[in-house]
Amino acid sequence: MGTSIIFKTYQSLPKSAQQEADDFIQFLYSKYTNKKKTKPMQKSIRKSPLINAFKDHKEKEDSVSYVKELRKKHW
Repeated sequence: MGTSIIFKTYQSLPKSAQQEADDFIQFLYSKYTNKKKTKPMQKSIRKSPLINAFKDHKEKEDSVSYVKELRKKHW
């Protein structure tokens, strides 16, 4: 579709549809011209407070037995 056909088609639309087309063109323009190359935030997992959160818990030594005992108590 050539630009003249697009423009004629645009002009034949009602004003509200022309405004919608304008908005969409602005959206596309901003989407493809304002691309900033940003590096996603990456946080080292080793710095997470969850690492070693359970290092001193005795339950980790035999988790199967621990879960069995919990189930006996609560079921």
